[in-house]
Amino acid sequence: MKFLINKIILKSVEIITEILLVLMTLTIFYQVILRFFFKKTPFWSEEISLVMMVWFGLLGATLGVRDDIHINVSFLIDLFPKKVQKAFSYINNTLLLCFCGVMTAYSYKLINLTRFQTLPATHLTVSITYLPLLISGILIILYTFSKLVNKFKSDLKK
Repeated sequence: MKFLINKIILKSVEIITEILLVLMTLTIFYQVILRFFFKKTPFWSEEISLVMMVWFGLLGATLGVRDDIHINVSFLIDLFPKKVQKAFSYINNTLLLCFCGVMTAYSYKLINLTRFQTLPATHLTVSITYLPLLISGILIILYTFSKLVNKFKSDLKK
C-alpha cells in the first residue's frame, strides 16, 4: 500500500511538471507572437508564466532529489575512504532534512501571510506562488528520510 501511494505521488509530480513545462512554453510563445506581430501582450501571460516557472522549478527539484541527479562536486569526497564517504552521505542527507524542515515551516508561514494578497494582473492569491515551496519541502523530506532509512538498513546488513 505504501509503495502504491508513493508511486502515485511520484507519477503525479512527474505529470504535473511535464504539463507545466508545456503550458509555460505555449504561454510564452503566445505572448511573443502577439507582441511581435500585433504589438499587444495579454495582461495575464507574464504573470501566469512566472507562477508556472516557480511551480515547475520547485517540483522539478523534488524529482531531482528523488532520483539523486542534482549537480554535486564529489571530487573531494572521492579522495576519502568509503567509510568517510558514507559518513559524508549521512551528514549531507541530514543537513538536507534540516534545510527542508526549515523551508517547509517558513513557507507555511509565508503562505498564511500572503493568502489575502493578490497578484496584480490575474488577481490570483499571492500564496499560490509560495505553495510549491511547501509541497516540495514535504516531498523532499519524505524522499530524503526514505533514503536515509534504506541506506541505514543496507549498512546494517553489511
